[in-house]
Amino acid sequence: MGSDMTKRRRRVSTDERLAPTPETVSKLAYDPLEKLNLNPDQERAADEIYRIVRSIYGKTMVHLASLDRFDGGLAIIPDNMARAHAERFLPWSRGNSASSISAALSIILDRELKPGTETMVRIALSDYVKRY
Repeated sequence: MGSDMTKRRRRVSTDERLAPTPETVSKLAYDPLEKLNLNPDQERAADEIYRIVRSIYGKTMVHLASLDRFDGGLAIIPDNMARAHAERFLPWSRGNSASSISAALSIILDRELKPGTETMVRIALSDYVKRY
């Protein structure tokens, strides 16, 4: 008998290749934002931050994240997103520590809650809410 290296791989149908693994399904079903028990204002802030980053920074993010996560940004930035970026996002990002912004963006964009950052994220989102 041949070694593992000489065994022929079984051809996999396209349907089999496109189905996510059970591990992937469970990761996608889990939303760490829910673990934070955010109030409605904080949830709205997280949603706005996500939409701003996706619409304005999307073309840059496609090089920094996986290609399927961002669609490359919008060709024309909606006026409300440009205004929110200028009036809330930029002052918020400049007025908080880099670690707070990093933790908040990590959970909002990547859905990854870094250990020990729950309070920091809640405070950062509360600060964003004050800018409405």
